[in-house]
Amino acid sequence: MKRFLFIPIFILLTANYAFATDLTLDEAIEEALKNNPDILIAKDKLKQAELKVKGVKGRLNPNLSINAGYSPITDRYGAGFQISQDLDRLLSGNRIEKDNAQLELDVAKQELILTEQRIIKEVSDAYHRFQFAKDDLKLKEKIFDSRNQSLEFANAKFDLGKISMDELLSKQKEVDEARFELNKARYELKKAKLNLSQLIVRDLMNKSEAK
Repeated sequence: MKRFLFIPIFILLTANYAFATDLTLDEAIEEALKNNPDILIAKDKLKQAELKVKGVKGRLNPNLSINAGYSPITDRYGAGFQISQDLDRLLSGNRIEKDNAQLELDVAKQELILTEQRIIKEVSDAYHRFQFAKDDLKLKEKIFDSRNQSLEFANAKFDLGKISMDELLSKQKEVDEARFELNKARYELKKAKLNLSQLIVRDLMNKSEAK
């Protein structure tokens, strides 16, 4: 009586990665520049520096006074104005304050530029890692399906006595290795998607992936 060896074949269902959005790189960068917390902080610092410069300039402006009156001697009404400036204040404290405020403004502008450049690079790198992870997952899915199908054929051949136990076990090992690489690719895609989501401040994760 012929003996049959049944080796369980674990069919690993491929998750359906329905992406929340198909962002282009330009769209991802645009969203990051608009929503990224580091960008918002840098913009707020710039705004505060601009307000400070305006405030200091306002205090340095000369004082204008207007007066009007009636002279009974000439039986005429008259008006006049006077412009005055505190020379000591102009030449000392407020001038230094203005220079410092302008320096803070220049620094804030430069910080915003550098922050934007950094975010653009980070988003570009994260976007390309995300795209690579998607392509890699598709490849690993195809490899797993191919090896799983090969194992099914090997089982059929083994039942017919056309291949040895070692050959069958070798096919099983290939499936196990492909399964490991597939799960690894899924993890890398999830990690890449999360990283990009954090940079552009948009939730790209499916509810099933976030678990």
